[in-house]
Formats: sequence, C-alpha cells, structure tokens
Amino acid sequence: GSSLNIPYLFLNDSGMYQCSVSNETNSVWAQWAVGVRVPTLGYVSSSAVSPLVVSTGGNVTLSFQVQADPIPIVQWYFNGSLIQTNIIYQTSITPTNNITGSTLYNIILLIGSVDLSTQGYYYASFSNRAGTQNTLSVFVTQPVVLL
Repeated sequence: GSSLNIPYLFLNDSGMYQCSVSNETNSVWAQWAVGVRVPTLGYVSSSAVSPLVVSTGGNVTLSFQVQADPIPIVQWYFNGSLIQTNIIYQTSITPTNNITGSTLYNIILLIGSVDLSTQGYYYASFSNRAGTQNTLSVFVTQPVVLL
C-alpha cells in the first residue's frame, strides 16, 4: 500500500487530489477533496489594555484580531458569565484578507454606558472545528472619584 503524506500543509494545498494505478491489464484511479483548516490562532492584536479606566456613562470598545479558517464562533464573557447581546452589549465580527491567504477577523465588543454593573473582567473565546482559544482578560473600571 502506498500513501501520500503532506507534512506541512498550507491553505493553498486545499483542492482536488487524484491517484492512478495501472498495469498491463487494468487501470484504476481515485479522487478526493482536501480542505485545509486553520485553528483559531489566538488573537493577533488587541486594542485593549488592562485595567481600562472609563468614565461613568462612557462607551468602551474591546477589539481583537483572530486568524482562523473556517470563521470562528465568538463568545464574550463578563466576570466568567456568557454575555448576551442587548442594548448595553453589541458584538460584531468582520473578515479582512491576510497576505498568507488565511482570513483575519476583527472581533468587537461595544459596551455602552459604563456603570458599576458593567465594571469587571471581560474576555472572548474563539472556536472553530480546528480548535479553541481564549483572549486575556481585560478589567474595565471607572475612575476613582474623591468627594
């Protein structure tokens, strides 16, 4: 039995592969599709520093770039609990092309109208069928006000 081994796969190795075997009496061939997937490689960059001090009533945008294929599922957490999008929390994910051929995704969480109830630790979890990665936590707080 023979086999094909591709030790270092790249995205451009995706495609149709074909194998044929023949002798004096017969010839057979097989064809199969190979799809290369990129796990969520963690965040490439972040706009967030911790602690992030925000005035009461102000908005905060936490953003990360993630390299992945296929598109990752993104879940944001606040103090360890899953965030549901609502009037305070808005999320988005937008793809941008990368020179390596894989896709970078801009992941954004907008926290509207910061107050004591939104003060705490935030992080995102990115996953696809190739893996899961979490970002570092960012602590969002309000400035100390002396009376």
